[in-house]
Amino acid sequence: MKVKQLLVILMFLPIIAFSQKAVYRQVVNAKSNGSQFRELNVFKYVSSNLRDEKVDPEVLQEGVLLLPNAKELNDILQNQPEFLTVVIPVSANSSIKVDLLKHNIFASGFFVSENTKPNSPVSYKEGVHYKGVLQSDSNSIVAFSFFKDEIVAMISDNSGNRVIGRINRDFSRTHLFYNDFNLQVRNPFDCSTQDDGKTYMPSQLNRGGGNTTSSLGDCIDIYIEVDNDVVTDKGGTVNTVNYITALFNQCITLYGNETLSVAISQIMCWTTVSPYASLTVTSALLAAYQANTGTFNGDLSHLITYKGGGGQAAGFSGICNVDPDESKCVSKINSTYLNVPTHSWSVMVITHEMGHLIGSRHTHACVWNGNNTAIDGCSGATEGGCALPGNPAGGGTIMSYCHQQSVGINLSLGFGPQPGNVIRNSVLNGACLDVCGFTSCTDGFMNGDETGTDCGGSSCPTCPVTCTTPSGVTVSPISIDNATINWTAVVGALTYTLEYKLNSSPTWIVASSTISNATSYYLTGLVAGSLYDYRLRTNCSSGSSSYFQSQFTTVTAAACNSNYEPNESRAAAATIPANTIITATIGTTADLDYYKITTTVTSDFVVTLTNLAGDYDLVVQSSTGTQIGISENGGTTNESITLAARAAGTYYFFVYGYAGANSSTVCYNLNVAVTATVGCLAPTSLTASNITSTTATVSWGAVASALTYNVEYKLNSSGTWIVASSSNATTTYNFTGLTAGLLYDYRIRSNCASGNSSYAQAQFTTSPICISAYEPNESLAAAVLVTTNTNISAGINTSTDIDYYKVVTTVPSNFSVVLSNLPNDYDLYVYTSAGTLLGYGANGSTLSETVNLTNLPAGTYIFKVFGFGGVFNTSVCYNLFIGNTSIYPLEITALIEGYYLGGGLMRAVADPTNSPAICDTIEVQLANSSAPYSVAYTLKGTISTSGIGTFLFPFAAAGGNYYIVVKHRNSLQIWSSSPVSLSGTSGTYNFTTSANKAYGSKQFVFADGKAALYSGDVNQNNIIDDTDFNTVNANVNQFLIGYLTSDLTGDRCVEASDYSLIENHSGGLSLSKP
Repeated sequence: MKVKQLLVILMFLPIIAFSQKAVYRQVVNAKSNGSQFRELNVFKYVSSNLRDEKVDPEVLQEGVLLLPNAKELNDILQNQPEFLTVVIPVSANSSIKVDLLKHNIFASGFFVSENTKPNSPVSYKEGVHYKGVLQSDSNSIVAFSFFKDEIVAMISDNSGNRVIGRINRDFSRTHLFYNDFNLQVRNPFDCSTQDDGKTYMPSQLNRGGGNTTSSLGDCIDIYIEVDNDVVTDKGGTVNTVNYITALFNQCITLYGNETLSVAISQIMCWTTVSPYASLTVTSALLAAYQANTGTFNGDLSHLITYKGGGGQAAGFSGICNVDPDESKCVSKINSTYLNVPTHSWSVMVITHEMGHLIGSRHTHACVWNGNNTAIDGCSGATEGGCALPGNPAGGGTIMSYCHQQSVGINLSLGFGPQPGNVIRNSVLNGACLDVCGFTSCTDGFMNGDETGTDCGGSSCPTCPVTCTTPSGVTVSPISIDNATINWTAVVGALTYTLEYKLNSSPTWIVASSTISNATSYYLTGLVAGSLYDYRLRTNCSSGSSSYFQSQFTTVTAAACNSNYEPNESRAAAATIPANTIITATIGTTADLDYYKITTTVTSDFVVTLTNLAGDYDLVVQSSTGTQIGISENGGTTNESITLAARAAGTYYFFVYGYAGANSSTVCYNLNVAVTATVGCLAPTSLTASNITSTTATVSWGAVASALTYNVEYKLNSSGTWIVASSSNATTTYNFTGLTAGLLYDYRIRSNCASGNSSYAQAQFTTSPICISAYEPNESLAAAVLVTTNTNISAGINTSTDIDYYKVVTTVPSNFSVVLSNLPNDYDLYVYTSAGTLLGYGANGSTLSETVNLTNLPAGTYIFKVFGFGGVFNTSVCYNLFIGNTSIYPLEITALIEGYYLGGGLMRAVADPTNSPAICDTIEVQLANSSAPYSVAYTLKGTISTSGIGTFLFPFAAAGGNYYIVVKHRNSLQIWSSSPVSLSGTSGTYNFTTSANKAYGSKQFVFADGKAALYSGDVNQNNIIDDTDFNTVNANVNQFLIGYLTSDLTGDRCVEASDYSLIENHSGGLSLSKP
């Protein structure tokens, strides 16, 4: 029995070897065919502090906040490059890169529709979709979708599934980049698809056709319905389709990595209440979907909703099933979790349920491995009662329940070998499937009239030739123990393999089998004077070439000159000539070599020790044995000592092997270059750096004969030099105590043994005082209190400099903040005192930044200025103007008679798409409480469908008594019944509670008790009479439509209902006021 079981396992070993790398190979093919990948910095790093965007730490603590680069994003949307490399910041100082291929995720004839007219296309501008990999990571899979102001992406590799998506906050353009493995909450997905108890045949579990880079040839068209709850949440059809296509781009990329072609044929959005509105159980949703849809435009049909407990497929035979209900599934997606985008959860659900329809069961079903056992035990139980295996250490595959375990699901693993083969075989056997309606020279499939993968045919590049043996092979240079092999690049080469051996040896040594992006290789550790064989071959995607083979001989080591031995001590030092290379060896662990040279004039020495066989060191001593120079670099690094202006005499040069280093076959080279010391030279290359308002650092080139340097300085306007140092021993000096914004002269002189040089002179200008006027203010806690409505001039003077300012208001306020006169890319952020981000300006380049904030309550506000990416400028100050207007917010509640729908709500006449919906514009006036009741303040603004609007009057109005006047474009204006005292810091007035809230009770009262402005004063002459009636009547006869004054009911059509309304009032209603 054990033998049989072993045979079964061995039979499926080839399956285990299969891996999902189709997209990686498509990228490699594109590069080998010469395609140019355009590199773009699509994102701008913002912060790793997720609380800046109110991300709940109980949901996610690790991630990066990014902002799309508007210029680069627009470039992608306009030009849609076929090949793209996107740089993604992962911190302030580091990034990753992904290589992307543009691909078409839509079937021929794709269109978007709505349930009111399901077969009629609505206008929709598609985003741009890509698939790809992390650069040089064959185990990764990447999908990117680009839309206006939004980027949606998935990056999955061995570390897990990383998500890029927009933070779910109304005003925010910020995107979040995180690994879903770091979510503090787990994916709640539960699949309701029931196992049917059937097992798989071995032919279903084996790879049935195709290969890892080409398509199976057949395309699965997907029809998608989107439930009304999703459409409402996303704000309409266009936003919904953007979101759905981004999710399905990731799903289609995962299927493509399995060599399966999937395309979207139609997306139908429920813009009204759907038949699924009251359902909460997944099985009931699927049953309703089957009953409601019948036949559909595609091969598989998918309902996307927020309802239910997870997902469910009709079964495992959805491909080419004669019963369309068997080709349907439903998926509950998760748009966000407490404003964190959770695309990877939704992608897993959608891909999982479609996997069922194409034939795959769960990995914990007892149907796998050829012996009816389970692949993993992530669900905690098996389907079928077989033994429960363990959990996969590297994460689960798409058809698993490993999202319920700590290992999670790693989307880069795809379906895994056996479920993937089942799905591929199902597609291969699907007689009803057609070739995808789109053809692309970059999709990694051999389709259309191509004669190879993405090559040949009528419109694609010429197919590369058979993998060619390298040519132009040479060996140069060749030394005693090394040689460089050079060759000409081969078109289509992925890597090269180089092997070598001693001619006398039968065994080849592999120097490297993965030489890439190079046409040379450096061989080291060779034997001197020996004949070597070497061979080189090309490795292409289609296979490997034959070897090119040849020979070379290493250089024979010269016989070491031993004329200087014995020279083991200073007393036995050998006299050698100056300016001559001598060769010798450290032949044993005890060998020491002493040499000497005698000079007759003051001289400069440059002593070099090269061609070292080991860690040799070099020492120079005076005639008395005093050490005056040493070089001990370590390893086989050359040694060098420079000495200047040394008096005439005898000097000793000592060479030895550190820690016994020696070689009896390799000679070192020693050269003692001696020149008579020239006159003392003035310093050159004077440079000033690190300049602030009070300090500066100057530096200069070393003078060989200089012992010290004189450093002097003065104000350019002064005639008196100040001695900063008369014996500076280095080639730099730091000036302190300088005056800001002034031009300084400085000069440097060499002090030599033979005398002093002339001065070398230069200048620098200290930074203006404004650069550091408000320092220190590097943190929120250290924010400097400033005055509003005045110009602040300051600077960013280092790469780490950040300036924080704070303003304290005692009443509600409007802020208009402008950051201008920017020498570099400076950004502006505004926070509450608790650090909550309120708004920001991040235009890029030197464009001014502006942040406008309205109706902020009294409190403390923080303003942050910093250089993006660490840019700074020490000489130019920015200008920060914090404009502040104190306001008195007055909340007005008023209803318009003709717009009223009942229940305290009006029709959204001006803007039904806003949230909350806008009813219309009104004008609010504050009139003095005594005759002649002149108007003191006037504001225009909008009211919501509930009649509420907030009007921000100047704070000077606070404390006064005013009649409140409300005017509307086709209604009779009303005054408050009496003057209203605007006390405190804000106020409210509600006209709707009764007619007598208006002066003279001049309001219309509905049956529910709500009071409203009379509709009908079309010509705004404060009376509703025949002139208004005649205007409306004329427009009714003209069948006018649109946003019109004569449209009293607000339905954008002047009709009988408007006629009837004004007819009721045309007897002469007029304004009542004091």
